[in-house]
Amino acid sequence: MSGRAIGTETEWWVPGRVEIDDVAPVVSCGVYPAKAVVGEVVPVSAAVWREGHEAVAATLVVRYLGVRYPHLTDRPRARLLPTPSEPQQRVKPLLIPMTSGQEPFVFHGQF
Repeated sequence: MSGRAIGTETEWWVPGRVEIDDVAPVVSCGVYPAKAVVGEVVPVSAAVWREGHEAVAATLVVRYLGVRYPHLTDRPRARLLPTPSEPQQRVKPLLIPMTSGQEPFVFHGQF
């Protein structure tokens, strides 16, 4: 841990953490992978938050397993959709599987 001097005492502090909760789609609390058909639109979501009032952001990273990467197009296939009915500010990217097999995804949070 690192500390900073405040007055005559040293206060220990931890920098703010970025939390990622409620990741979807999930099957049996993440025990089994979610399934989809090639070309099917799969909405994925996560609640990304941080203690305090600073802005946070998240990136959805999809890792393609196998020998070949799928053919990339000129325009991105994932769109971010705002969800106005949610009390917190959230966006839901759409994932379109382009090959059969496993395509694990992970959210990266940042502030």
